Amino acid sequence: YMRVKKADGNPIAIEAEDATLLGEAEARENAYASSKGYASNIEGGTSDALTLTVNAPKAGTYKMVIHHSSGELFGGHTYNAQLVDRYASFKLNDLDAKRLYFKNTYSDSNWRTTVLDVELEEGENTLSVYNDNWRKVQNGTGETGNITYATLVNYTPNFDLFEFYPAVTENSALTENYK
Repeated sequence: YMRVKKADGNPIAIEAEDATLLGEAEARENAYASSKGYASNIEGGTSDALTLTVNAPKAGTYKMVIHHSSGELFGGHTYNAQLVDRYASFKLNDLDAKRLYFKNTYSDSNWRTTVLDVELEEGENTLSVYNDNWRKVQNGTGETGNITYATLVNYTPNFDLFEFYPAVTENSALTENYK
């Protein structure tokens, strides 16, 4: 069986708008964000990025909780919403980047969370978040024989807050009742 308990202490919390924003990435205001601000406009295939410095009290696996939003639509249709799911790449220290997909949240003011396991070193860690422009999305609109195609400009979702919780596992012997 598995025993679940609350982690000790508070998480390491970093507001995205307080991170180092590179290229055209920018901080924006939003009344529904955790501290009324968020990072946005991180375009794929450019130097746009945000960089976090995470100071871990000890080395190990952490659950990184990513607060994000995206209300983007692409194309037009009379009754089907043309939702766009976004993705971002996460490069921690000198490790290979991990690409993660984020579902559309139907609004830039509707924040959801996604969790990614990360291996932090004790002390200072550098996390870069960017869009590597890996995915190309096209959409055609118009009538048969007269279709206009557009290519989506890739952006990451909006980022509000990053929280890091130690992933604690404890081995416990099964009691006689469970053998």
